[in-house]
Amino acid sequence: MHSTAAVALLLIGFLRVLVSGTVVNAGGLPDFKNLPAHAQRQLPDGPLIVAYATTCADGATVLEEARAGVNVIVWFAATLTKSVENTASFSFPLGTKQLACIVNVANKLKAEELPTAHLVSIGGWNAPHPAPGFSGAEYFKAFERFQDWVALEQHKANSTSKAWTFDGVDWDLEGNDAFASANNEFSLETLAVMGNFSQLAKTAGYLVTLVPPQSYFDVSTSHFSRSVRWPPLDPWHQDFHYTGRNVYAYVLAAYGKTSLPVAVPPGAVVDKMAEPMSLTVDVDTFDLISIQLYESWSDAAYFTEAKGMNASEYLASWIARFLKGVSTKAPKHQQLQDGWFVNFTADPTLPGGFASRHVELSVESQLVVGLSFGSSNGKSFFTPPRVVETTWDLLRNRSMHVPRGVMFWNIELDKQPANGTTQRCYMAAGLNSFLKTRSPKRSRITTDNEAVVLV
Repeated sequence: MHSTAAVALLLIGFLRVLVSGTVVNAGGLPDFKNLPAHAQRQLPDGPLIVAYATTCADGATVLEEARAGVNVIVWFAATLTKSVENTASFSFPLGTKQLACIVNVANKLKAEELPTAHLVSIGGWNAPHPAPGFSGAEYFKAFERFQDWVALEQHKANSTSKAWTFDGVDWDLEGNDAFASANNEFSLETLAVMGNFSQLAKTAGYLVTLVPPQSYFDVSTSHFSRSVRWPPLDPWHQDFHYTGRNVYAYVLAAYGKTSLPVAVPPGAVVDKMAEPMSLTVDVDTFDLISIQLYESWSDAAYFTEAKGMNASEYLASWIARFLKGVSTKAPKHQQLQDGWFVNFTADPTLPGGFASRHVELSVESQLVVGLSFGSSNGKSFFTPPRVVETTWDLLRNRSMHVPRGVMFWNIELDKQPANGTTQRCYMAAGLNSFLKTRSPKRSRITTDNEAVVLV
């Protein structure tokens, strides 16, 4: 979202730039050709459908899903480990053959003029947290070495073609089935690695996203803990001790902005409002925050399964909580503060005596609603695309912003029987029917002779 033009507009109102004796302001800022590197990697314009790919295989399934509507593909999953040489390592298990398939998918989508971002997921349930002893800077260097390897493998196959590399990373660190596992608590070191790596990646021009389970980023509560060994906050399934208390909210609150340099072009003279050659602009570190509403025994599942709440009403009310009642038509001075208050002082070990505060994100540019294909026992929230469309309509009718998009786990499950039934769910095509991420002719939904189709 942060294009060169958008970043330049942020300077209007507090910078006056004098170029060749002429003041250039809102009527036309100078062309900062060396504006922040983060503008080099961009998400597709407009609404997004984000989906996870656990394999590439021959690429056919991923290509079909991308043509049907998916325009952000997250390749699952890397881990941050210690190498045999005792250095920080970015370990991506798909290997050389799968990499060639991923590159082929990316190049085909580009040739078909289907804008698509490709991210690497870090973590996943039961995956280890970053190996201790290395900083975020060291792990980011490992990621850059991984990107060099991606480019080198292509050069070996075709030395004349321009190498493709991943557009960024997606943080998916979660817990572990083994209750006593150290990975069921986010160490201060892990949180620092996530934050520092992310800010360095943003500075270097990469996309960075978060994908917390709902309880790890819970707008319904001010509770905070680095542990993810809690029972659900809602009064059900209190024997399940694998939920969190806003641990990802700390990552956003502490590392949510990255200060990027703005290089002044030759011949420009900046007045006293800013020092020449030292201008900076703060941008969002995290391009997207996709919240897993399908976390086991989540708040979303409680209200729609146990309480029988209409799913579209639940989604609309949940999204509205991030907005604190802000209406797109309300005067600025009447708008309440966005976000929600988190009691970070409950953990005195957070660095610098981290104060409790409001945590904010932009619904329209950062928030992504995370869905799955459900479960047979009601523990995972499920809703088909048509309910999400109704949610978008409800929000617009209430003069509220709609989220940037929808995410689903995962590509391999799409068009299969969903939620423990025989009914198939066409998630990508169904979402595309109203988000319009792809041309309708690429995303047709046809009747399935074997079962009812959920869209």
